[in-house]
Amino acid sequence: MDILFIAGDITTRDLLTQMFHPRQAKITYAPNLQQGLRLARQADFSLSILDDGNFQSETIRFCQEFRRLNGIPLLVLSAQDDPNRIATILDAGADYYLVKPVPRAILEATINTLLRRCQPSQPLITSWGDHVSML
Repeated sequence: MDILFIAGDITTRDLLTQMFHPRQAKITYAPNLQQGLRLARQADFSLSILDDGNFQSETIRFCQEFRRLNGIPLLVLSAQDDPNRIATILDAGADYYLVKPVPRAILEATINTLLRRCQPSQPLITSWGDHVSML
């Protein structure tokens, strides 16, 4: 599992590294939005996390461009809790938005949810009498 972490502070980056160490996940760090887009074009990530603390004015444009590039789940972390801003960022292409500070349990659960969505799913097999159907 490869995770792209974009523009985050060192504390959040260290927390993510600690969280994913037992899973042997590789976290690639992009210190700015432009490098984040470049890396998203070049590699196949399971998840991208954007900490928009230093780039609030550019986050919407970044989400739009990121979404045009691929379908990788994008989680935005921000200290901004304005409902209109959150809705705009989600509409621009983010899959989820969490307001910092985020309790670790909520962050882990959200990341797990997004990772489950991007994992290839096994076909659901159902049967009715002699008939078997792949859903």
